[in-house]
Amino acid sequence: MTIFEFNGLICDFVPRSLHFFERENYRTDAILGTPSNFCPRIIIDPEGRMAAVRVFTSHLALIPFDNSSEETNEALNETSDKNIQSHVINFASQIDSRLKLVKNLIFLPGFLNPTIAILYDRGSNEGDNDTPMPLRTELNHSDPNHPKETCAVMIVAIEPVLKYRSVRPDSSAFQFTVVNCIEGVPFDAESLYALPKPVGGLFIACANLLLWSDISSSTAPYSIALNQFAPLTYSGRISISQFQNLNLSSLLDCRFLTLQPSSGNTLKCLFITKHGEKLLISISRTGRTLGFCNIERIENGARASPSPSDLIQWDDETIFVASEGGASQLISLYGKGEDPA
Repeated sequence: MTIFEFNGLICDFVPRSLHFFERENYRTDAILGTPSNFCPRIIIDPEGRMAAVRVFTSHLALIPFDNSSEETNEALNETSDKNIQSHVINFASQIDSRLKLVKNLIFLPGFLNPTIAILYDRGSNEGDNDTPMPLRTELNHSDPNHPKETCAVMIVAIEPVLKYRSVRPDSSAFQFTVVNCIEGVPFDAESLYALPKPVGGLFIACANLLLWSDISSSTAPYSIALNQFAPLTYSGRISISQFQNLNLSSLLDCRFLTLQPSSGNTLKCLFITKHGEKLLISISRTGRTLGFCNIERIENGARASPSPSDLIQWDDETIFVASEGGASQLISLYGKGEDPA
């Protein structure tokens, strides 16, 4: 991974640092728990303090940034000489022993220190040894006692211990504090999506279900059935099931965007699935749960946008959809059609 910095003197991007994570010990530690479709993605703290990337499934690489005003002003005119160091962390040994099979993670907004939400499969801890078991991919319907909710979400705050100094290999540059753990998440949960104010909390996307939870909740208090298969994979109470007739495809590996500005206490979010389905979700919060939820499908028109790579809000009504394999698009949220970009 290469980090670039903008140099105002030449009006161009200059390589700042190169980071290499392809080490054999990282690969062997995660060989049993790595799904076949695993793809590392870079995530960035909403406050711009840190970046992170998963190294296989057993390690996490953290790249802290120096955001002091002096350096920020200097970076606009010339390239800084400070090196950007990366720190590779083992989930189970350095954060929490329960993190043996990590499925996904995101940064959360609104915290004093960088804070991440980690989705993991706690079913790996049922064995008698410390060797992680393979990820569970299907439900055993023949065994009624077989639990459906084997995943959980852990909220972890990251506090830098040694700033702007070289760190010995046997020491840790960060202190990790477990803020909360959200239990009762279905086994087929795969993705997390952080929500800003006025709603806050996070979405937990499962194969047939969309869960919402506050950061401080012990369980996800609000669940939305996306199709008729949701009750088969979730034993908890489904809060809203009126959208089952939409027969939505899986929200796994989709692109997500919170729309600004929000009107009052209502937050609007846009999901675009890997098959090109566009879903506009409007939600509002009441206390520790959601008081209102509406899902609206945006028609694809003549062109679909398979495999979207990124979403950018162009203005209050228009979204730019970048595509990995097809034509990029500009879509309207209010039915004015869409144009290929």
